[in-house]
Amino acid sequence: MELRNRTRYLKQLISFQDTDLIKVVTGIRRCGKSSLLELMEEHLRENGVAAEQIVSMNFESMNRLQCFFALIRVVHLPVRPICGSEDAAPLLCGIP
Repeated sequence: MELRNRTRYLKQLISFQDTDLIKVVTGIRRCGKSSLLELMEEHLRENGVAAEQIVSMNFESMNRLQCFFALIRVVHLPVRPICGSEDAAPLLCGIP
C-alpha cells in the first residue's frame, strides 16, 4: 500500500530528529499516525540510518506484558520480578 504524502507533519518530525526530546505523535483513530512514522522510518533509511538502528513495534497486535518486555529489550534495561517466585513468570515487573 502506498503511503499518503504527509510533508507538513514529516517536516515537523524531522526538525526534532536530533534533539533529546521524546517525540509523541497523537491523533484520533485512523488519522495517519502510523503512516507518518513509516514515512519517518523511510526518511531515516534514506539518510543513512541502518535498519538495525530502527525499532518499530505495533502495539495493537501485542498484549501489554509483551509490549513492556519488548521495550525493555530495546533500551537494554535489567528487569527483576517484584511479585511471584524467581522461576515463575512474574505478574508485574519493575526496573531496579
